[in-house]
Amino acid sequence: MVSLWLLVALLAMLLAFSVACRDSTDTDSDDDDDDLDDDVDDDDDEQPPDTTPPDPPLVDPVLSPTHLGLQTITGLAEAGSRVEITGGLADANTVVEVDGSWCVTVYLDPLSTNTLAVTATDAAENVSDPTIAQIEQIENDDPTNQAFEKAATSSSTSSGSPQNSPDKAVDGDAGTRWDSSENHLNPQWLKVYLDDYIQIEQLKIVWNSDERAFADEYEIRVNPDRYAATEPVEDDWVTVYVETNGQGGTEEFDLPTPFGGWWVAILLQHSDSAFPLYNEYEIIEFEAWGYPYTEPDEGCY
Repeated sequence: MVSLWLLVALLAMLLAFSVACRDSTDTDSDDDDDDLDDDVDDDDDEQPPDTTPPDPPLVDPVLSPTHLGLQTITGLAEAGSRVEITGGLADANTVVEVDGSWCVTVYLDPLSTNTLAVTATDAAENVSDPTIAQIEQIENDDPTNQAFEKAATSSSTSSGSPQNSPDKAVDGDAGTRWDSSENHLNPQWLKVYLDDYIQIEQLKIVWNSDERAFADEYEIRVNPDRYAATEPVEDDWVTVYVETNGQGGTEEFDLPTPFGGWWVAILLQHSDSAFPLYNEYEIIEFEAWGYPYTEPDEGCY
């Protein structure tokens, strides 16, 4: 009877040992599985580098041929990428909006066919194949004085002769003139709203040289923004001509490169007045010769 109970006790011990071993094996297996899962997760974290370039940008139809010196180009590309345009008078770029749209204003090489290459570069610096757009820039044969009787404003007007207001510089009358204030601080300026997008080719300035009231140093500046509300000293104006040795009298000159804009201005930087204590500028006529366009480029907004 004792032997029977010993045998039963021995079997019970063996069964308990077997269960314990099995539990231990299962735990080790679970740990191994967890380690394997961790290894897989680590592998998932190590992503291969992005070497796939974006799709070539879509470019909306362009206007060609055109008299304009610039053109606003629009289209679609990968959101957040950088669209770059080369092949014009100067390279241009912009960042694509979240909806995929983009807009770039490109200045055109005058009197030539501008072959523009449009690419997109993503965050990994992958560059797409280019989309090609061609724009032929042509001249117009009949420039006219586009500043004639247009709205003119100035930095100042003479307190001694307030009738010599800025509009007198664009009235076509050789018997009237604009006078800046006396004892002014440089620079002074006269600007004209051209009432249209004008391709400016030539400038003519008639000074009151009887009193040597002319600038021997000045700049011609243009603003292509129709709604510009700034003074010509600001950075959104583009300098298209620089004079460092003006002689007064009647000065006529072609711009080195025809340039388009809604505004034109003369920025007066140094006076050659014979009366330094009565320092002022006097312009009889300020003329901007060029031609308008029926479909002016509104730019990017």
